[in-house]
Amino acid sequence: MLGLEGDINYFGFKGSATGSALYPCCAPTGFTVSSQVSADWLATIRGRIGFLAAPTWLLYATGGAAIAEVKGNFNFTDTFAAATESAAIRDTRLGWTAGVGTEYAVGGGWSLKAEYLYVDLGRSTVTSTNLLGGAFPTNVFTHSVDLKSNIVRVGVNYKFGGPVVARY
Repeated sequence: MLGLEGDINYFGFKGSATGSALYPCCAPTGFTVSSQVSADWLATIRGRIGFLAAPTWLLYATGGAAIAEVKGNFNFTDTFAAATESAAIRDTRLGWTAGVGTEYAVGGGWSLKAEYLYVDLGRSTVTSTNLLGGAFPTNVFTHSVDLKSNIVRVGVNYKFGGPVVARY
């Protein structure tokens, strides 16, 4: 079996991280860096290749392109000079996806499906020089986000039309 499949769906990816440290020269003063990343939707277009393990049971591998809009907010604050810095990313990322799945025909054009996909949308990076209140306002801050995800999904499919029948 060879095929082509495309989808667009709610991704709902959200993550955040915060880290703090003391300045080696000036303890107990320190700094905090925080970040929030999200992606609301994901679209894929993938090839599918598979074989029938039984007359109604298909096993397949799939792979192709993935695209999503990645959003990120980054903040730096310190207690030494009351400095703050911020940056944001809003980037539509084109990456790749690959996975495996199974589909079981239940009759009347209907089938049940279970699938695993790995998605890699690569790295988005932003730099800023908007440090306020610090002694070194030209410091360059670089913020990056790598968006990778493991997805497991189940579904119900309906095949439109009947089988292709050769007539001579």
